[in-house]
Amino acid sequence: MNNSAPPLKLGICGLGTVASGLIELVTRDVSRVAECASRPLAITRIASRTPRPSIMPDSAEFIEDPFALIGDTEVDVVVELIGGVEPARSLIERALELGKPVVTANKEVLARHGDALFSLARARGLPIGFEASVGGGIPIIKALRESLGGDAISRIVGIVNGTTNFILSRMNEDGASFEDALAEAKSLGYAEAVPDYDIEGLDAAHKIAILASLAWGIPFDVEGVRTQGIVGIRLDDLAFAERLGYFVRHLGLAQRVEACIETQVFPALVPRSTLLAHVRGVTNAVQVTSHAVGSSLFIGPGAGALPTANSVLSDVLDIANNRAVPWDAGRAQRQDRNAGTDADSQSSSAYYLRAQVDDKTGVLARVTELLAGQGVGIDALLQPEIEAAPSKAPAAGASIVMITHKTAESNMREAVACIQAMPEIHGQVSLIRVFDGD
Repeated sequence: MNNSAPPLKLGICGLGTVASGLIELVTRDVSRVAECASRPLAITRIASRTPRPSIMPDSAEFIEDPFALIGDTEVDVVVELIGGVEPARSLIERALELGKPVVTANKEVLARHGDALFSLARARGLPIGFEASVGGGIPIIKALRESLGGDAISRIVGIVNGTTNFILSRMNEDGASFEDALAEAKSLGYAEAVPDYDIEGLDAAHKIAILASLAWGIPFDVEGVRTQGIVGIRLDDLAFAERLGYFVRHLGLAQRVEACIETQVFPALVPRSTLLAHVRGVTNAVQVTSHAVGSSLFIGPGAGALPTANSVLSDVLDIANNRAVPWDAGRAQRQDRNAGTDADSQSSSAYYLRAQVDDKTGVLARVTELLAGQGVGIDALLQPEIEAAPSKAPAAGASIVMITHKTAESNMREAVACIQAMPEIHGQVSLIRVFDGD
């Protein structure tokens, strides 16, 4: 560090979990941070609706209005940690207009307005640091931008939402109901009071839209991410899946399918032989498949004050060390001009199907006939009730459980609609994609 250099003055918008972690990292071990920076770091302004004097550093002045913070001459870099779309989008835009670099952890504002914001940043010659927007403490953004920047990526798949992974882990390992696992996630601070963004898959969709844009240079398109949450997953599905050699995980996927990029978020049966199947709790993991390197797995804490704040700090250090450049500067060269997201693109997949049926002759034959009518073959079949601990026991009544051969989703859903209409079917037919890991 150059002790004679003026400090890089940080203004933080927001005073929540990640902001508190950043304050701790910057102020707790000043000498260690100084070794990583070419100039000192100083938190000079913090804006929030609610003051928290106990964590305010001595160097910082509290401001209620975040727009006033951005315009303050005592702020060189704006760190946006408010979340949501507004006022975050307007704050980032204003900071760039004033010539100030931005660091943000906000996946939603980037997934929805990233193209406009990065275009503005490029026009001003300014960086937007966003390592913390995906994967918490996992350095997946830098890996895609830098380490794998020259490689041809074919697929990105992973567990990118800790809340849903925690819920499925508790259901699978301890037999907790979905409702009980969700309540526990809330009590531990892993889920919001209104958890729809997590359990409906929207949070993961924002992250997949960002990763797809990074990997292939395509526009941010969160609306093009076909999204399914975990609300319909039942304990008996997890029990049958385990009997068949799988764990259920909630995955985000971006992959090349011929001339387009397919982006999806969905629950899936993942083979127990794969590393992704054994990612537990709130941990995140992202697997990248590329031409030169092959398969790379990035795994670590997907949330939390210090892990996420560390990603924020890494972006701040890049700015302090003049390593940060406008992301779009290299995007035009990397852009795959033949690619684009396609919400209707459907790669083939195997599927898990479970139906609760009348225990009488001919029902199984009718189900297989309806599947065959859509060209769907059967790879594995379970009909006897599973022998499991009471906490994992399937619902009463006869069950038909099967894994199909690979088929188009449209064919599978047409077949399931016909099966659902059978008078011998009770309750909702469960349909879950099988991720083969290849």
